[in-house]
Amino acid sequence: MLREPPARHGFLRDDQYKALATACAAEGLWLRSMFEVAHAFGWRRAELKSLKVGQLDFPAKTIRLYDTKNASGRVVVMTQKVEELLTACCEGKGPDDFVFTRDGKPIVEYRKAWERARDAAGCPGLVLHDLCRTGMRNMRHLGISEGVAMKVAGRKTPSIFRRYHIVDESDL
Repeated sequence: MLREPPARHGFLRDDQYKALATACAAEGLWLRSMFEVAHAFGWRRAELKSLKVGQLDFPAKTIRLYDTKNASGRVVVMTQKVEELLTACCEGKGPDDFVFTRDGKPIVEYRKAWERARDAAGCPGLVLHDLCRTGMRNMRHLGISEGVAMKVAGRKTPSIFRRYHIVDESDL
């Protein structure tokens, strides 16, 4: 069997959130919104980049994913902040348009903008995928069960909590 590479240990600390949110907003509404959705739900970048307006139900305050890495669709309820940001992102767009766009074009490459934002916020080395761990850890801190957090984040097995070390010092 192939050996897995070591798990990353990156998390966004609570005291870094505001600075990174502000730095992402300086890059554009699209990055600020992607950051918030990833932070809230622990979603993968492919799920964020492929999100279309028709998958959002603003009256019900839900987001529905269809095409995911593990082939399981899911529905989540938007937080107030996610709803505000996604409403702004979707203004003037049709159901087949991508939610996250820059200059009217879907986001294909985000790394340079992400690096500028995270460096400006004092979070060197943080990658967008670190928000997956952060989102799941935050859900646990809110009292959400591991099973529900796994469903929201689109993870199928409890081993993800061991793999990603979703235990921090405050848990101990």
